[in-house]
Amino acid sequence: MGDPVSNITLNYWLSVFFIWIPALIFFFVEKDKGHAASFAYHRENLNFSLLRVGVGIATWILGALPFIGGFLAVILGIGSFVLFIFHIIAAAKAPEGYRRGEQPGFIFNVPFIK
Repeated sequence: MGDPVSNITLNYWLSVFFIWIPALIFFFVEKDKGHAASFAYHRENLNFSLLRVGVGIATWILGALPFIGGFLAVILGIGSFVLFIFHIIAAAKAPEGYRRGEQPGFIFNVPFIK
């Protein structure tokens, strides 16, 4: 793969719609290339994608519970939509942030992978 900025852009936008699969592929491909700054972007994108997957799974599991589960599933469903919007915002900001030497710009993220 070529330019780090184009790889980051492609990774982020594919991850917006296909969640964890492109994030995992780019994470492993870019891991050994020695570009610490671009690897940080790929790692943070994978962390955010795993967060989105976890919230989605919790939504389905809680949706199966009677009474309170439906309410919690609606709340988590709204949370899933908000995380989707946050991912779009991060994908739009990522190329320019990388060029300026900034850290990955996720509004909220959980560091599952360090």
